[in-house]
Amino acid sequence: MPNPTTHLLLLYDQVLQPSQGDFREKFEYILLGAVSPDLRVITKSARENYHYFDLYSGVKGDGIKGFIKNAIDFSDLIKKDINTNNFIRGYFSHLIADENWTIDVFRKIFMNKNIFPDFSEALLLDRALQIYLDIKINKHNVDLYQYLNHVDINLISLPHNIGNPEINEWIKFLSDLNSKYGENPWNRLNFMAQRLAKSHNSNKILELCDSFMSDIDKNINNILDRLPNNTLDNYIADTKDNINKILHEYKYD
Repeated sequence: MPNPTTHLLLLYDQVLQPSQGDFREKFEYILLGAVSPDLRVITKSARENYHYFDLYSGVKGDGIKGFIKNAIDFSDLIKKDINTNNFIRGYFSHLIADENWTIDVFRKIFMNKNIFPDFSEALLLDRALQIYLDIKINKHNVDLYQYLNHVDINLISLPHNIGNPEINEWIKFLSDLNSKYGENPWNRLNFMAQRLAKSHNSNKILELCDSFMSDIDKNINNILDRLPNNTLDNYIADTKDNINKILHEYKYD
C-alpha cells in the first residue's frame, strides 16, 4: 500500500485548487485524515479495524462502506463541523488509494506469478515501487508533514475507535519518520525489508534488499520494465479521480 508521503501528495493538487476554497484554511485536518488509517502501526490492532478491507478478497468500496457501517451515527459525524468533515474525507482518500493499489497493482502484478514468480521478491519489489511512487509524485518537492503539527485534536470529533492520545502519538511517529527518511526515502527500504522478513519468516527478503540497494537506479528500472505500460500513471490518475468524487460527495455544507 502507498506510504504516508503518497497519501498526502495525492491530495495536494486537489485541495489547493481555487474551486476548493473550503480546504485551504483547514488543510491540516484532511491531511491528518489521509494518514490516520495506518495508525494501527502504533496501536498494534488488526488492519481491518481501520481499513475495513480484506487484502486478499476485498473489493473497491469496502473500506468506505465499512467505515460508515461501523461509525456511531455517521450522518451526524460527517456534518459535525468542517474539521471533522475534512478529517473523514481525508480518511476516505486513504482507503481509496490503498484499495486501488491492492487490487490494480499488488494483486494484478506482484501476485501474478508470470511477472513475479518469486513471492519474496514480489513482496520486496512492491515496497520498492511504493518508495519510487513517493519520489515520482512529489513533483513540487513539498513537505506536507509540517501541516500535521498544526492540528488541534480537540477541534475534531474522531471516530469511536480512535482516541486523542493515539492520534497525537501517530503525528509524532510520522514526523520522526519523515525526519529520518525524508531526505533519502530509499533508506526506508531496509526498515520495510526487516518487517517483511520477520512477518514472513524469510531472510531471503533481507538478501534481496541488500542486492536492490547496491544499484537502485538499475533495479528500479528493472521493476518498471516488468510492469504493464503506464501502471503508475494510471494508478495516480484513477486514484485522484476517485478521491475527487468522494471529496464532493461528502462535502461539508
